[in-house]
Amino acid sequence: MYTCGPVEPVESGEYMIVNQYGQLNPDFEDLVGAQLIIDRDTETSIIRYTRDGTTYEVRHSLTEL
Repeated sequence: MYTCGPVEPVESGEYMIVNQYGQLNPDFEDLVGAQLIIDRDTETSIIRYTRDGTTYEVRHSLTEL
């Protein structure tokens, strides 16, 4: 399970993933600068990132986190 520390729940909107503390696993470095879309109405999140020239989307249910 991943935690975000003492942060408030995010509102619906578009965000950018940053490596604020420099502790990101090297396998996930491609996610820095990725687009994070939160939709509270549909209870979903989407991470959109590019790796080796290909753009990927990963969808998550916010109710299952």
